[in-house]
Amino acid sequence: MHSLRWRRAVPFLLPIILMLLVAASARPTYAGPPTQAGPTPTASPPSGSPDCSPQALVRLPDVQASDPRLNALAAASFAQVRQAIIASTGQDVLATLADALRVPGFRSDRPGVADRSWHKAGRAIDLNLSGPFTLQRDGAYFRVFVGSVDITAIFEANGWQRIPPQEGMLEWWHYEYHPDSISWPSAMAQVWPTAVLAAAFPEIDWVAVGCTTGSLPPGDGLDLPPGACVPDPPIWEDAAGVSYSRSCGPPVLPRGA
Repeated sequence: MHSLRWRRAVPFLLPIILMLLVAASARPTYAGPPTQAGPTPTASPPSGSPDCSPQALVRLPDVQASDPRLNALAAASFAQVRQAIIASTGQDVLATLADALRVPGFRSDRPGVADRSWHKAGRAIDLNLSGPFTLQRDGAYFRVFVGSVDITAIFEANGWQRIPPQEGMLEWWHYEYHPDSISWPSAMAQVWPTAVLAAAFPEIDWVAVGCTTGSLPPGDGLDLPPGACVPDPPIWEDAAGVSYSRSCGPPVLPRGA
């Protein structure tokens, strides 16, 4: 009897069941609250000690300067910078430098010449002031161009850096190489005998220098009286090049400058 009633009811219930199934499938689905993504991992800055291993003073090939030698590490980077500039500009603007290596005992009363200079560590160069350079103000610094090529960017990409203004001097021509933050005493000890360093800087205990990081404070060793050197602004002319007055600048100028 019950099965008979159920069979008779099916024709009436089937449309209702179909309507319920259609309604159920039509209901929207709701996602839960969006998952908060964690911070994207970033690479840790390089750590460790600087390379304080002894280095040779390497002569820069086909470069004119008073002493065209650099620490071997700096010399290798300089060669990369030089080739990149040649490839980009077609000009070998680093074939003449106003200055490169200075011996530890070098002294000058010329304004802007530091006793504790990265030049003495074989890790600094001064561009030729008579070179085909143009300058663009960059905050407290200048960017140096050859034509439309930013050679400051090339230097910086290879580990070189500019220096901030010192005692009224803005040395746009000066670049230093110490990308691993080696300290100046450690860099000096890399390339010079202890006896030479002790004779030039007896106030430093060179035996105890070790391998450290650090930087020279701006103007270290300058000891300039106020207003000792006020460089002229760049001379902008139709001819290529930019220069400063002879009272300021690197201590050694190229021949004929």
